[in-house]
Amino acid sequence: MKRRVCCLGLVLAMTAPGLAGAAWAGNIPAWVRRHAAAAVPAAAQSADGVILFRDTRLTVRRNGRWRLWQRRVYRVLQPQGAWLATQDTVVDHDTQLKRFRGWERLPGGKWERWRRRDATWINPLMAFPGYVRYRLVELSLPDPPPGTLLAFEIRRRVRPEILQHIWRFQHQYPDLDARFTVRLPPGWRALAHWRHWPSQPGQEGPDQRQWVLRGVPGLPSQPAMPPQESIAGAMSLTLAPPSPLPALSPLSAQATGAWFQRLTAGRTAPTAAVRAQAAALVAGPRTLAGKIAAVARYVQQRIRYAAVEVGLGGYQPHAAATVLANGYGDCKDKATLLIAMLRTLGVRADYVLLNAERGIVPRGYASPKSFDHAIVAIRWPDKTAASNLYAWLGAPGPGHLLLFDPTDPATPWGWLPAAEQGGEALLVSHAGGRSVQLPVLASALNRRLRSARFVMRGDGSLLGSVEEVRTGVFAGRMHGQMDPTPRQQRRWQVRFDRVLPGIQLADWNGTQDGGTVLVRYRLTVRPYLQLSGTTVVLPPWLFPLATPSLQEDGARRYPIRLGTVGSRTDFYRIQLARNLQVGALPSPVNLVLAAPSAAGPAAPNDAPPDAQQGAAPDASYSSRVWLTQTPSGPVLHVQRTLAINAFTVPAARYAAVRRFWQAVRRDQGRLLFGGLAAAKPAPPSGH
Repeated sequence: MKRRVCCLGLVLAMTAPGLAGAAWAGNIPAWVRRHAAAAVPAAAQSADGVILFRDTRLTVRRNGRWRLWQRRVYRVLQPQGAWLATQDTVVDHDTQLKRFRGWERLPGGKWERWRRRDATWINPLMAFPGYVRYRLVELSLPDPPPGTLLAFEIRRRVRPEILQHIWRFQHQYPDLDARFTVRLPPGWRALAHWRHWPSQPGQEGPDQRQWVLRGVPGLPSQPAMPPQESIAGAMSLTLAPPSPLPALSPLSAQATGAWFQRLTAGRTAPTAAVRAQAAALVAGPRTLAGKIAAVARYVQQRIRYAAVEVGLGGYQPHAAATVLANGYGDCKDKATLLIAMLRTLGVRADYVLLNAERGIVPRGYASPKSFDHAIVAIRWPDKTAASNLYAWLGAPGPGHLLLFDPTDPATPWGWLPAAEQGGEALLVSHAGGRSVQLPVLASALNRRLRSARFVMRGDGSLLGSVEEVRTGVFAGRMHGQMDPTPRQQRRWQVRFDRVLPGIQLADWNGTQDGGTVLVRYRLTVRPYLQLSGTTVVLPPWLFPLATPSLQEDGARRYPIRLGTVGSRTDFYRIQLARNLQVGALPSPVNLVLAAPSAAGPAAPNDAPPDAQQGAAPDASYSSRVWLTQTPSGPVLHVQRTLAINAFTVPAARYAAVRRFWQAVRRDQGRLLFGGLAAAKPAPPSGH
């Protein structure tokens, strides 16, 4: 699917000429001078920057091509707003850049002008494998001090593949005057769909339609917030031409599905080469379920990811036979090959279009521009067992749809990547398209169980062995990290060094069986204990739980992301040296971030799990420490579990979420420090 422009931020410049702007006293455009005099309201003065004026004009020609004209005026208010001095635009074989220029007025009143020749042309081929005829053109002015005025003008000619345009009018900084104007030929219509913003009728003219928004609030960054595009106000404009021009503007789910079905017509047909490859793959497995899994794993693991997207190729896949012959393809290419191979087994499969970031696709709106990824929905054959498969669209079992992403190399067969769970998607079939919500796999399926057996010696050193059992998402994170080579072990050694200096890692190895990963290694820490008089202080634990920091002032504006849905359990057995004695142990802790329930008010935030009524809690945490005596000395046992059952919670529950994570961090501190005392040495004999 079409790659998002944001992924080009990591690329390298093809040419990077130094900016040659100079002091300039020529004519400043009237629109720049007019908006340069705009006063910043008191409500916006606390922001790092402000958008004084943002004007977008779209002129559509009779042949469906258009001209896009953008003007922007900014004022930098704080040093952090300096990034406003960088503007970019994308150029490909369907886009011609006709004008790109900028103006800068420093706080002292000095003007400087910058032109297209001062811009940097960036090569996107360095960002990801494949051939995509994109170039990012970036005009970056010198770091502006607070009070600097910035203005930019960009003009492009576009030959659109889809007659849709998205006007993104809400950004990080407040926008005082946002405008969008579309000029249409006779007989054309413009259909507006508003996201995260009240619908606006617009002002009708003889051959145009205009929308004007004033005082659009900014979206300042907050910890653990969702992607900005999933909460920012935007308008999707669909252009409907009169017949006999082709309708390239699918709007409904059914129409978008039918449009994509036409693009893929005949491309999933299994050729002789596809049939032969599928036959070779299924020669070993005896069951139909095993044959399906063999074909799916082949496309996932043996067909390399590489995007070759030119023109409509950003939406239209290559034929299955081409993908097989090349040995590579992008997400929709791999989905096409998998669908074709499954057809040779008599198994039906369909495309599922989605966005790689949860929340980007709005519910009830299915536009090709909303999707950037494709996976497969497999109609599970009747009378075929379906064990150890979890990514079901609807009820599990025969006749229902099993989802599989052949592009993600880290996701086991029968599972679904965490980023795709819970998002809106489009199921494409021969009848068209249907909006669906992707499932969220149960927290119990994504597990990380860590068991450690340590011996704490009298000299303060700690040594022992660790075993980790991972399933689901946590198993996928180990993809490419289980090679027991010295190089891989050094990588893990570096990770431990960041947690606690003095750790020595040895005998690291990992194995995988289906969707389960088993990792074993040995650790030695010298010294681990620190003596302070007769008290033994335990430094931070080897395996701290990552918790988001929500130390922010003011009201919470956005939903809070909790993290990966799944459960993490740690169990440690620590054999203590004889000269160490244990003081008071911390009390058991049970914390619950309760989900709202219609049955009544939620239980207190620190209530035990069994006190909750109704739905499962959004998150829970428990810990327990106890001591046993053995002939070798005392043994300290530590057990803790963190379970997350929801990706996000509403902003209104921010206070409860913050208290929950603070309590988890406090409890980790109780487990990590104190609790041991050095036993007094026995008096010498004869005294």
